[in-house]
Amino acid sequence: MAELHERTREIAFLLRVEPDLSLVTTYVAYGQERVEALQRQGGFPRRTGLTSGVLLTAAGRAAYARRPEVVDSLLRAGIRRRTRYSPASSRVLASALAAAREGTSVERDEHTLGWSCIAAGVRDALGRVVEVVGVLGPSGGWRPDALGVPLRRASEQLAASLPPPSGSLSEPAPVTGP
Repeated sequence: MAELHERTREIAFLLRVEPDLSLVTTYVAYGQERVEALQRQGGFPRRTGLTSGVLLTAAGRAAYARRPEVVDSLLRAGIRRRTRYSPASSRVLASALAAAREGTSVERDEHTLGWSCIAAGVRDALGRVVEVVGVLGPSGGWRPDALGVPLRRASEQLAASLPPPSGSLSEPAPVTGP
């Protein structure tokens, strides 16, 4: 994780996918140059619940792209566009989720205006996404899509360090609206 931060000088993070499918921050690395910007945004979230807005984030797409029952439930709950760059239709969002299933998810200003992100799922031995690794930074100053290869490599390294899975994930929690 520190290597991702050093390479990009942006915010590197690791999230754990909980049994209730919320995302819990387990690691964040950023330099002094990002402190003020993060403070203006209220800091890095410690926990992100399972709401439809999570599909507007690269991390949420990486976490749930291989969980069609979760995506369908979130789409039924309705997705409110947060910025003018948020997906305008479920078809556009489906395309972004397909990209996430291929390895990485990129979003530019779709969840929070002025911020872009790239994320990848970390899969356990059963192929379940149990963590999400990503890089977040102010839009315009960097190219998140250029980090696909190193991010996938970090995802694979993290996956190799996971303990063997024990049991199956519990049933997903009910989905709430935006």
